[in-house]
Amino acid sequence: MTAFWIAAAILTLAALTALVLPLARKRNGNGTPVRADFDLAVYKDQLLEIDRDVERGVLSDDQATAARTEIERRMLAAAGDGGATSAVASGRAPGWLMAAVLVVVPLGALGLYYKLGQPTMKGQPFAEREQPKPANMALRKEQINQMISEMQARAEKDPTDPNIWAGLGQIYSKLGRNAEAVHAYEQLVATTNRQAEALMALGEAMFVDAGEIVTPAAVKLFVEAKAKMPSHPMTYFYLAQERQKSGDLQGALDQYAGLLSISAADDEWVPEIQSRMTQLAGKAGLDVPVVKLLPAKPQAPGPTAEQVKNAQNMAPADQQDMIKGMVARLAGKLKDNPDDLQGWKRLAQAYKVLGDPAKQAEAEAQIKRLQGAQ
Repeated sequence: MTAFWIAAAILTLAALTALVLPLARKRNGNGTPVRADFDLAVYKDQLLEIDRDVERGVLSDDQATAARTEIERRMLAAAGDGGATSAVASGRAPGWLMAAVLVVVPLGALGLYYKLGQPTMKGQPFAEREQPKPANMALRKEQINQMISEMQARAEKDPTDPNIWAGLGQIYSKLGRNAEAVHAYEQLVATTNRQAEALMALGEAMFVDAGEIVTPAAVKLFVEAKAKMPSHPMTYFYLAQERQKSGDLQGALDQYAGLLSISAADDEWVPEIQSRMTQLAGKAGLDVPVVKLLPAKPQAPGPTAEQVKNAQNMAPADQQDMIKGMVARLAGKLKDNPDDLQGWKRLAQAYKVLGDPAKQAEAEAQIKRLQGAQ
């Protein structure tokens, strides 16, 4: 029994460390990390795992290339969704929160164990555990179908609403109903007057529906999207894939070079694209294009240790004033650079957090203006 309590103490200490360290760590000036940062980290680990599988002989070179291609595609797509970050400043968590975690977690665990714990109970193998009941799975499926039916009804009532078609396209894609996803994105393209992002969504849906082949119809969409939004990396990637499949390695190299020319030096996908270019050039006996990358993206400075300390000692009203001041500075920068789409997105989110719907609407109007111009 003593061994049990020692193990329990060690596990509790490990859990507390995992909980408290992120709270104690100072966050960056942009607030909480965006989902894209997490996704990119996962994809980088997957690329390393592919290299290890090749070394162990688990994957052939062709299989590894196909796997890397899919992961690179997802990295580029994730990067395109990473602009929406909060403008609200953040530092370390308040001291009372860390103290609460240190007290509540162990006491709560002890109380729960006292109520439910049975250290002498035999383990239950996974295969013998109760499986999800078919009735629950059927209920979940029914709920999803009900949600789709409601969205379809809304689409019939107002077929000009692009948000409905975008939502349907995303749901169909997640469910693997690829043909229906293509139809939904076709409607999205029509209702947005062929906006670049809608063209990209339709092209990607067609790519998946065709068994991950860039069809001639999808090529036209990517070319059109690229003309409207030349800074979108995915257009270059898909067009490079099409050229490579067609045997035009020089054309593929040119598209990859174009992708790198709009990439920052610290973008996550740069090493993989450079490696891919080197491999293609070696196969074709071509020179690797020399591409100048954009400068690394400047990191927004976070609050200094002194500022964080002062903020923790502020009254709630003073903290609110400090946040409003930071938002005002962001708004001032956007007056000097009114075409900063990501800046307007951060400002709209900040006004939403502050509960200022009028200024939030103004920022969202600027977002629509810039997105409509793409």
